[in-house]
Amino acid sequence: MKNITFLSLLVFSMTLQAQTKLLSSTEEYNDGTSWKLISGYNYEYDASANLISETQFNYNSTTGNWENAYKYMYTYNANNKATLELGQDWNSITSQFEDSYRTHYNYNGNGDITEIIDQFWENSTWKND
Repeated sequence: MKNITFLSLLVFSMTLQAQTKLLSSTEEYNDGTSWKLISGYNYEYDASANLISETQFNYNSTTGNWENAYKYMYTYNANNKATLELGQDWNSITSQFEDSYRTHYNYNGNGDITEIIDQFWENSTWKND
């Protein structure tokens, strides 16, 4: 029993030390009898550990497949502050992500945010929200 407990603690500790970034997650709900999958997310990071991409998937319980839903992409300045967040919807007809909205973040010399500009994609052009 001691060996099993020690091994379990060792594996748990190694897992805690090894993961520095969340790579994926899922959302579930309990219908009263069991847990059901709803959606999942994959995350990507740059060399500075900044989140650069978050892709959302919806779980199709009929087919048992994960389906693309939405994608968020982020860009950063030299001080690792987000300068752009781009949101894209999945188009199942063209099988690609398409621009939906974006948010620009501007900063002053002290690194304080000075301006946030929200825009949405309409008729092939960005419009202020």
